[in-house]
Amino acid sequence: NRSLSTAQVLVLYQNRTDLIVSDEISVGEKWYAEVTPNDGYEDGVTVMSNNVTILNTLPDVTTPIIIPSVAYTNNTLNCSINYTDSDNDNGTINFTWYNNNVSIFNDSVINVVSGSNASVLLGSGNFSKDDVVICSVRAYDGVNYGSWKNSSELNISNFVPEMSSVLINS
Repeated sequence: NRSLSTAQVLVLYQNRTDLIVSDEISVGEKWYAEVTPNDGYEDGVTVMSNNVTILNTLPDVTTPIIIPSVAYTNNTLNCSINYTDSDNDNGTINFTWYNNNVSIFNDSVINVVSGSNASVLLGSGNFSKDDVVICSVRAYDGVNYGSWKNSSELNISNFVPEMSSVLINS
């Protein structure tokens, strides 16, 4: 015996006896139906349906965004995504930074709640003027990996030198 979820009580109240809400199921469970016809006088023969196994849905991330969108050789770069999982599993987000198509740095953010943002930083010592940087990201929900998604290419510009004052001696 167990209690029904509020969502399941609502659909039953709405006379949706044909519907089991997602709050009532878990990944890996096998479900089937047993149906017994009744003509108002007596029951007929009970028939059992085929089994349906509840599968895990793949976790997902939004397309990564690198901030700042105009980067110089002295900037720290931030790669940011939003994580979602239809099963509401917490996820691990894998980040890989590429410089001129060569993997240069890997990092992970663990235990990310579905619907939350995650980000990692790449320090300025990892790229130079005219380099092209990409951040690639995928999620893992403890069962399956989602697809890799790449940010737009970010071209690194030269940092313009500055002078605070000029002194002319005679």
